[in-house]
Amino acid sequence: MAGVTVEKREGEIPLSRLMDFYDREKYWGFCRACPRYGALWSCPPYEEGALPDLEQFSKIRLFCHVLHFSPELRREVASPEKAGAFMESCAAQYGKAAHEEMLRLEQSHPGSLGLTHGGCRLCAHCARPEGKPCRFPEKMRLSLESLGFSVVDLAREVLCLPIFFSQEGLPPYQVLLCGLFLS
Repeated sequence: MAGVTVEKREGEIPLSRLMDFYDREKYWGFCRACPRYGALWSCPPYEEGALPDLEQFSKIRLFCHVLHFSPELRREVASPEKAGAFMESCAAQYGKAAHEEMLRLEQSHPGSLGLTHGGCRLCAHCARPEGKPCRFPEKMRLSLESLGFSVVDLAREVLCLPIFFSQEGLPPYQVLLCGLFLS
């Protein structure tokens, strides 16, 4: 994508430290304001028993794709509407590759569980609003934020990467944070 350069960062922390970034009620409150809330199988609210038992894991490896936006691109995508649409297209394009990477990592680390960023993008239209089951339950993954973790704090404290939000246009970069729970 023109005007976008990708930087990858990784970090690993024990599950006990990860729990310092957990506040399900707070982050599900943010989820409630999102149009994906209840509209994707990867987003809350969840049915009883749908969430993974995290106590089976000892640590999480964080994988971050930092999408840096050039000054020219930031000038071009200056309105909030254009910025929102552009960032969503970036999340879809780069997120699909990150999702596939998480599935590959799961295969190479038996007993692990991958997490993608944001909501699932496997299908053009999720079956959940129609009351139908997930079409790809073996591939669909949850995200850190949908489990109740602060990706802003994780990125800042574990990866030394502050996340910027912009009301005007594109921020300097966009952060796509994925994870792999390991035993």
